[in-house]
Amino acid sequence: MEGKKRTLTKWLYWFVFAVAVILVYKTVDNLGEISIWFKKLFSILMPFVIGILILNLFFLLLNK
Repeated sequence: MEGKKRTLTKWLYWFVFAVAVILVYKTVDNLGEISIWFKKLFSILMPFVIGILILNLFFLLLNK
């Protein structure tokens, strides 16, 4: 029984390792598309970040 469990654990380890290698490869392979996605996300979130910075600036000025 112990031998079967050890074999299963070994195969599971190598399967997870292979999936991780494939994910890293696909990420590096599609790096251009990922950077475009991050640029779009950044452009969507930038007005909120600027709004929060202006809010904090006014908050500090009004409390003095």
